[in-house]
This record gives sequence, structure tokens and C-alpha cells, in this order.
Amino acid sequence: MIVFRVIIENLRLIEIELFVSIQLIKYENELISGRRGIRIFLPLCGKSLDIQFLRSKGHKIVGVEFAEMPIRAFLEEHSIEYELADMPSIEGQVFKALDGSLKIYQCDIFKFDASAEDLFDAVWDRGAFGAINHHQREQYVDLLKMILKPDSKILLNTFNYDQREYSGPPHCLLDEDIQRLFGDFFTIENCEPLDEMNDAKRMRGMTRFLQETRLLCLRLMPFSNMHRLKKCEQNSQLF
Repeated sequence: MIVFRVIIENLRLIEIELFVSIQLIKYENELISGRRGIRIFLPLCGKSLDIQFLRSKGHKIVGVEFAEMPIRAFLEEHSIEYELADMPSIEGQVFKALDGSLKIYQCDIFKFDASAEDLFDAVWDRGAFGAINHHQREQYVDLLKMILKPDSKILLNTFNYDQREYSGPPHCLLDEDIQRLFGDFFTIENCEPLDEMNDAKRMRGMTRFLQETRLLCLRLMPFSNMHRLKKCEQNSQLF
């Protein structure tokens, strides 16, 4: 019986991996750096199987998603028992897994209250930055800086194409955009891109469509995070 249970669990993990981001699977080790049970932030997470993939590795996941329907669908599809709490401060609510492994805030990403959570060890951004409007990019980067511990890492997934051929969404992000927005606080390492050109894009007149991934490491912690870091360390000493 135990053997069959192990086989079933392994098959479920394989099934999850088949639908998880290829880039997350490929660069998971670089993001995690061998750490166990770390806190990972997933912005605009939807019902992505990336959540379950990282959760299955024993990490604590906190996501933010604007729509309620995909959150409920994800929790039901994975038979996750949860409790629901209203969050007037963010004009939304939070879904909390009873085993403590997952929280998903249902709210506008720019109304997410960073002070409601301890600092994070890592961020997996699967196209969220490319979904943000151009005029909100600096605000989004400021949010990421506010929630990270020293030496935290971001695995950033974006798209690159000729903007004369297509205007998005997802919005195009070039190397100079990433450097301008993140360069003062993060080191930036380019990973191997994925060519996502296909017949449908060619029929639109596109000649290039790359999925690009970068590994960002926080090298300069914002001063505002120092007090929160001390509070996190004090809380960890209580348990």
C-alpha cells in the first residue's frame, strides 16, 4: 500500500512538472541556491502549476492575484483545505492553506500590503512584469525591493519582440529597461532565452518573439527594510 502511494505521488509530481514553466524547472537551483523551506513570492500567480511545483518542494508560497475565480479553482483542483479572511486594508481577501504552506492574496498588486508579510527569500515572476503597464513599472520594482531579504533572488521572466510589429500584451522588455529599473539595487544575470516564434505569430507579421529569463540578486537592501528584517529575525527566535 505504501509503495502504491509513493508511485502515485511521484506520478502526480511528474504531471505537475509537465505543465510548469520550463524556465522555472531549468533555473530552480539558481533561484533556490540549495535552501529548504524558503519563502517565495509569486506575483499575478493565477492558478499556475508553478505554485504547486514549488510548494511540493517544501517551500512557503505567497501569491497575489487580482481575480478570485482562478484562486478558488487552484485550491479546489489540488484539494487544498483553506480558510478565507477579509483584508480591508488591501480591499481584498486572503486564502490561507490550513497546513501553512500557501497564502494567496486576492487584490490589486499595487494595493498589496507588504508589511502584512515577513520578508521573502525569492521571487518567481512568470510574466507578471510584462503585464504591468509602462507607467507602473517603477512602482512594481519598488514593491519587490520592499519585500526582499538581503541576498534574495528574483527569477524574472519577460518577452522580447520588435515593437514596430506588435505592441503587446505582454509588453516587451529590453535589456536596457531591466538595467534602468533594477540595476541600482540588483546584479543581473541573463539566462538562455527561449525562441517562441510560431506560425500564428508569423501570420501577425512578427519576426521575433523571445521568452527571456534573468536572475536578479539583491545587492543593496533599501534602508526601509532594515527594521522589518530585525523584526523577522526576532520572530524566528521565538519558535
